[in-house]
Amino acid sequence: MSTHNTRRRSVPQPIVAAVVQPVARRLSRIEALLIEMRYEQDVQLRRATALQAQLDTLGDLVSQRASHRGAGRTRQRTPDSLKRTETRQLNREEPADLRLN
Repeated sequence: MSTHNTRRRSVPQPIVAAVVQPVARRLSRIEALLIEMRYEQDVQLRRATALQAQLDTLGDLVSQRASHRGAGRTRQRTPDSLKRTETRQLNREEPADLRLN
């Protein structure tokens, strides 16, 4: 009958030499990362600014249309079917191109 060995063998851990980078190299890598992050932030800011300008333009157009439609007549209730056809006519217009060049 075989006997069970209860002793554990210790496996030697591999020795890893730590390579210390020179301070100048580490600082240059950090600086490059900061420059890249700043560039990405500028790209996002430009995109947000362009979208805000388009949103402002659309808001101006909507307010002009609303003031133009309401000029010279009093507000009257319209049936839902007329509202739906008006909405369909508005949605047939070409959407604004929101892509950045």
